[in-house]
Amino acid sequence: MSDLTALLETLRPQLMRYARLQLRNEAWAEDAVSETLLAALEKPEAFQGRAQPKTYVIGILKHKLVDQVRRHARECSLTPEDESEGAAFEDQLFSETGHFRDAPADWGDPQAVCNQSQFIKVLD
Repeated sequence: MSDLTALLETLRPQLMRYARLQLRNEAWAEDAVSETLLAALEKPEAFQGRAQPKTYVIGILKHKLVDQVRRHARECSLTPEDESEGAAFEDQLFSETGHFRDAPADWGDPQAVCNQSQFIKVLD
């Protein structure tokens, strides 16, 4: 076992604690720490010794935490309760055949709207 591997094993509990505090989600914290450890192991030559190894690994973790927050800000996760509510909402909108129960309002002819002089003036 290399020195780096041994160091990362000893730092893992501290990294998990920090990630949990920042993300407040056990699964996200575990993902961020795993990605951090993987990044440190894949490129050990990236550590140039300008800081303590712990500081270096925590720096990687901070970037991984930001990545996690960004990733999950774009995603929407559903709980089983959300899914059952969504199914009830879907049943209200659609019939058993998959068609709208009440047809959406007619939007008119978009081409005709584009030809109206008032629309052209506003567009210009």
